[in-house]
Amino acid sequence: MNLIAPFDLSLEEFLRGPDSSEDLDVDRIFSVPFDRLMRENAPYAESALDYDAASERTPSMVVPGAMFVGVAAGVILLDPRGKAIGCYVWSSLALDADWQGLGLGRELVIERSLREEANPVWALDTPSYSPAGVAAHAAAWRYARGHPAEIKARALAL
Repeated sequence: MNLIAPFDLSLEEFLRGPDSSEDLDVDRIFSVPFDRLMRENAPYAESALDYDAASERTPSMVVPGAMFVGVAAGVILLDPRGKAIGCYVWSSLALDADWQGLGLGRELVIERSLREEANPVWALDTPSYSPAGVAAHAAAWRYARGHPAEIKARALAL
């Protein structure tokens, strides 16, 4: 099986980091609603969350018309009308409650991990996730390993 980085790692390595021996810290305290994450970070982010019509976009394979757009802080997910509905910025993964349960969290993890060839959580001293966040990362890893041709095509399109 020809897997694309970072999905070529074991699940444990993907969640912790390839060189980390730290235990995962999974706690609800790391769960932040999407609108709050965007609202609270916007004043401090300067241009880290900025995007415009010319920004490079890649289509969602889960929701027709939805698009991922790269920003300095990571990836923003836009609905088919162009409204931000999710993000994986810095080491925070969040999705608007109205869009949860469709596989978009998994897709956000795949998109960001392919763009950086790493899991953003690896930059933390201790790999930390909300329960939903660790589930989305594990689902992304399983999906990538089960659909290597799709993931490779997606990586080549970036």
